[in-house]
Amino acid sequence: MKFALHFVLYSGLVLADPQIVWLNKYNVDSPNSVITVETGGKLYLASNDALSQLQKIKVQTGTSVFTLDQLMVVNGITLLSNQLTVTSTIDQPTAATITGYLYTTTAIQANGHSKSIAFIIDIHGCCTQNTDLNFHYGFPGADWNTFTENQFFENPQYIANYDNWGRIYNKTRLLFDSVEPIQVNLPYWYITANGPFDMILDSIYNNLHTHNTTNARTTGAYVLTDVWQDHDVNFATDPTRQGYTGVLVTTELQYSVVVTFSDGFSKSVQTYGAGDLLPTTLSPPTQPSTVPMTTPTIATTTRSSESHNVLLALSNGARLYVASNDNNQYLKNITVASGATSITLDKLSELNDDGTPKSIQINGNVVVSTTNDDSTTGRLSGYLYITTKLQADDPRFSVFVIKISNLISSTITNSTTVILNTALRGGIDGDQPSKTSYVTNIEQPTEAKIRFHWGIPQANWNINTNNTFFRNPIELKDENETYRVFFNNVEPLQVGLNYWYIQAMGPFSMKLENKYVSNHNYTTTAVNTTGILVNRLIYQEHVVNFTPDTTRSGICGAFVSAYIDNDYLGIFLNYQNQGQISDELNNTSETQTYFFTYEQATSLTVISGSMAPGDFYIQYFSFSGALHPSTTEAPTTSVPTTLTQTGTPVSTTTVATTTKGATVLLETKLWLFILLFVLLL
Repeated sequence: MKFALHFVLYSGLVLADPQIVWLNKYNVDSPNSVITVETGGKLYLASNDALSQLQKIKVQTGTSVFTLDQLMVVNGITLLSNQLTVTSTIDQPTAATITGYLYTTTAIQANGHSKSIAFIIDIHGCCTQNTDLNFHYGFPGADWNTFTENQFFENPQYIANYDNWGRIYNKTRLLFDSVEPIQVNLPYWYITANGPFDMILDSIYNNLHTHNTTNARTTGAYVLTDVWQDHDVNFATDPTRQGYTGVLVTTELQYSVVVTFSDGFSKSVQTYGAGDLLPTTLSPPTQPSTVPMTTPTIATTTRSSESHNVLLALSNGARLYVASNDNNQYLKNITVASGATSITLDKLSELNDDGTPKSIQINGNVVVSTTNDDSTTGRLSGYLYITTKLQADDPRFSVFVIKISNLISSTITNSTTVILNTALRGGIDGDQPSKTSYVTNIEQPTEAKIRFHWGIPQANWNINTNNTFFRNPIELKDENETYRVFFNNVEPLQVGLNYWYIQAMGPFSMKLENKYVSNHNYTTTAVNTTGILVNRLIYQEHVVNFTPDTTRSGICGAFVSAYIDNDYLGIFLNYQNQGQISDELNNTSETQTYFFTYEQATSLTVISGSMAPGDFYIQYFSFSGALHPSTTEAPTTSVPTTLTQTGTPVSTTTVATTTKGATVLLETKLWLFILLFVLLL
């Protein structure tokens, strides 16, 4: 079984609180506005303004410039520097009518899977089950793990009932299965929860001046931030039973507000005066009072700031690695212990003299502990990787951590090599990955096979999988034949993945570097060649220019695995004689498919419908001459040039990547310091 514990660091980072930036203050006459933000944070747009107006407003982060209409189609972009520049060409009267705003997060919030962004107005209902659910006004601060007093809705309610002597005689957790529609008249707000929940959110307004509740056991909320008219709630009741009625109030008033409860015979009146500041107090007519309680830290986020240990139950004999180029002053505060072995990560992250990474053998449970505070931990970039015992004992299985540069080689017939990337330093492109391997100088004999795979090797890692994104040689099939093509020339391969692995049948060597080279407009280095395009997050258009031998025919094509569930991806391969073949995905996915034609390529263009289309892996190829036909693997020799039939897209058979008992990758932040058990089946 494998695990990775993920921690993030941005070196030289300027820390900045989350903030809201209103767009109506920017116009053609206003100077460029530079806003201090946090590198690695996220930028979101909330706007229903006309696209024609949003096109006139630009934001720049690092060297990347976007118009706001582009931000409408992505779920936020990463802030590449600590300065965000906003410019507008809208005239001042029109700018005053713009209603949208920008929201920036911290890097910790951007990298946390527990924090999501939704811009909504109306809530129809929710299902909390056993979950504690809180709604808060404003937006989460930089230290959003701490307790707050800004909630305006809580379900369940925690009630402490007092007797006549002022003693608590009963504590009640009141969970409401029925929740009335809630009109949240706020430009932004947020939800904290300690478990699963679901709700329906609409950007509409409903008139709730008079509302009839739908259940005798129910809760709802009113939010006043501007103009207010009297509102009445008529409660459904069960006349056969007693019960509680109450109101949870948070106020910052300019004028007084009166809340009146009536049962038809008597009234309970609560007045809140101008200037009263009441942070979330409960005032029910029955006079029970609340225990000081909001959603606890572990409930508000999956990052716990109170527990500082992670316990992993693993099989003895496995090996643990760390992939990190974070500062040793922080790594030395993180300790990994298993059995009698205890080591800090600054020592474990060192490489051996031969370039291989250090590791420890697992003997019993693994305990990971830290003395770093949450803020520091949240900025680390590394992760832990743990093999199975069988993999650790197999001489054909190896692991490399790419911190600067490594020359990787193998003389074993059947080998598996895991590549653990570390964070890049600095950025030159808006769509560059956070971690990448730059692969060059691939050497292998023609009879050897090399395959690159995304992810990590499974427990039964020698079976066929459908996660290949590079292969040499390649195999192509038409209606009658199978063709094998080996490439002596391979373009530099930019593998923008956190981790991946190589499987080889035969000896090989290659150079891997921790560096990024911009390749948006790239020209191949040989006539007969192959290369890749890999995307996992932000993407901008890429073009590959080929150098065909115009005196000969040939073959060109591409292998594709793409997961474009909510977007568009267009792969257009132009070939000699002004022809084109393509593969277009609209809100769909495909795995291990390929297409080719019997001509050499002139250019490849890959475009997307937005800057975040989804994950895709493309291996392109082009070579001169024709193919040597064979129904089995044939030796790569000079092939005839007489094949001129038109190629058609052909899909390979999809093979399952996992089986029961397969290896698991656990990737989580090191500030998730809760007790965690993982059992091996």
